[in-house]
Amino acid sequence: MNIVFGGGELGLLLIIVGIILIIIAFFKIGRGGRGGGILLIGPIPIIWGSDRESLGWVVLIGLILFIIYIIFIYLVWSGWLVHVGQGSGL
Repeated sequence: MNIVFGGGELGLLLIIVGIILIIIAFFKIGRGGRGGGILLIGPIPIIWGSDRESLGWVVLIGLILFIIYIIFIYLVWSGWLVHVGQGSGL
């Protein structure tokens, strides 16, 4: 049995997993923890952090996500990665 996700289902699944991870981290660390965040608007990361160490990790994650984004864009434009949409027969 093959499971095929379109873009919407996979995006919703990632949002739900992210919310669950945030709730777990809140209860594990509490309100006095350190942290940072990243907001990706297209390929452009907006990064913030509570201290230099957290900010360094978030910058590293942002760079990795940016590189993955560029690779996927290249794969789609070159034809190596094809979007499975309606009418594709899958």
